Amino acid sequence: MTKSKNFFEKLSITQELIISVIAVIFLMISLLGFIVAKALIKSNEEKIAWQKKSNLQIATSLLADPIWTVDTNNIKNAASTFVRDDNQIIAVRVLDEYGDILVESRDHSVAGIEFKELLKTKNRFLDAGDIKRNNEKIGSIEFIYSTQKFNDELTWLIIKLGFSFFLVGLGFGLIILWRLKKTITEPVNRIVEGSKKIAEGNYQFQVEEEYVLEFQQIAQALNVAIRAINERDLELKRQIIKAELATKAKSNFVSTMSHEIRTPLNAIIGLTELTLDSELTGDQRDNLETAKLSADSLLSIINDILDFSKIEAGRLELETLDFDMIDVLQECERILSLSAKKKSIGLRLYFALEENYLFKGDPFRIKQILLNLINNAIKFTPEGGEVHVRLDIIDRNNSAALLRFEVQDTGIGIDKNKMENLFEAFSQEDQSTTRKFGGTGLGLSISKRLIDLMGGMIGVDSEVNVGSTFWFQIRLKEGK
Repeated sequence: MTKSKNFFEKLSITQELIISVIAVIFLMISLLGFIVAKALIKSNEEKIAWQKKSNLQIATSLLADPIWTVDTNNIKNAASTFVRDDNQIIAVRVLDEYGDILVESRDHSVAGIEFKELLKTKNRFLDAGDIKRNNEKIGSIEFIYSTQKFNDELTWLIIKLGFSFFLVGLGFGLIILWRLKKTITEPVNRIVEGSKKIAEGNYQFQVEEEYVLEFQQIAQALNVAIRAINERDLELKRQIIKAELATKAKSNFVSTMSHEIRTPLNAIIGLTELTLDSELTGDQRDNLETAKLSADSLLSIINDILDFSKIEAGRLELETLDFDMIDVLQECERILSLSAKKKSIGLRLYFALEENYLFKGDPFRIKQILLNLINNAIKFTPEGGEVHVRLDIIDRNNSAALLRFEVQDTGIGIDKNKMENLFEAFSQEDQSTTRKFGGTGLGLSISKRLIDLMGGMIGVDSEVNVGSTFWFQIRLKEGK
């Protein structure tokens, strides 16, 4: 059952229709052949029954006088008239009233075979009757009938009829298949092709209208769906264009405003630095240093917002320069050493001295990522803690190397339930973090997106009240 089910499941509708039509034709031919054969056999049985009765009557009229007068020649002539193909009689013998044989007459096909032996062959039977004269028995006659010839003719007739029925059925079957192809197969194939186009995302077409009601309804339903999808796509395109324009306007606004803010802010920072180089009282110097620190923080926030808007708009491009990675690490250490020193935090670098660290890439963006991670580590590490920066080359060939950076701290750590959204924009562990430590929550998001642009990956391992290890991996080409 399962095998046949699987077989039919693999067939197309055309193949199933062909098999069905052939099966119907075969059943019709078999049924018609059976009916015709039964009718012919019954007709022949009725014919033989009539012949048996008729032959006995004829035999009585022809043989009564010759048997009474013992006219052997006339008996023989009369007996031979019964041995004919149309009578289906192959042998006749006439006996006298005592049962002695007077005459035997046979068909040439059974000459030389004893009378009783003839009955041992299939499709033969004996019929006998008395011959009377003036209601007195004067003899008897025996007929051996054979239906073999009739059976042979019936077989050939059935074959001929079967072949004729087959040709007629085949003709009707082809006509039916042609009509089914036009009304079922071709419409189904067209609807399937239309469905495939829809599945592939092609909606720039209409399914051909069908004249069969059911398929017409399916085609109309598909066309309605296609029109709805096209209208939805047009609306989506309009919304996308509107969103792109809005994003572009936002980016232009942020870029312009950042430039407008940074220009005077850089002037303030520069003048503050110049003033700090002059002779000042203690209070004046403290006030100016506080003002410079605030201005630096504000400039850092503006730079983060500008970078984020560029990344969002897809306008940030990475440079490809030859550089020494150790120079980048040491510059990060120099920039942040003062912040670490103020909190009595040990900031240390670890890398293998024997390795070659000349690569091709964007040193400024790598430095930006490292500064972000190291600055966060210092920010969230209590006084007297440790921040370790490690660089390892975990895979290298003639043309490129896979680098792994780790920034490990002994800070407050991060709850595992809050790590999932850590690298999303404006995300921090909780709102109290912003109030206590400051920051916009853009640093890690920008770092992740820069690393994504470099084809790398970033992650974090952390335990509350023990510390965190932020790491990222990037593959860089070998430099000169």
